[in-house]
Amino acid sequence: MVKDAERFRAEDQRRKDEVEARNHADMSVYQVEKFVHENSDKITAEDKSMLEGKVAATRSALQGQDGSHIRSASDELMAAWQQVGTRMHQTGSGPAGDAGDAGDGGPNSNPGSGGSGDDFIEGEFRPT
Repeated sequence: MVKDAERFRAEDQRRKDEVEARNHADMSVYQVEKFVHENSDKITAEDKSMLEGKVAATRSALQGQDGSHIRSASDELMAAWQQVGTRMHQTGSGPAGDAGDAGDGGPNSNPGSGGSGDDFIEGEFRPT
């Protein structure tokens, strides 16, 4: 039994790597599709088209058995998603809304005021 385990170790590792790559790719496709759906009005048509192309390439890679090809397609998809997210953040139209919305946890919201009567604004103390 130990000899069999040693003999099939490389094959088992290859299969494990393939399964992990598939899981990562599936998760990536789901997250990017959800992102595009939820933010379709905030991203450009070029970015949307690029992400959809990367999703299609990742799905195509999932049809095969090559774990390294699946991982590569998934990594390209995630890199493209990160670029689009960065551009959205730089233009101020992030997924959580505009930067100045009240109650979004941004710098203008006041998480420190919980009934103590003290107001905390960006590290400054102002007595009431």
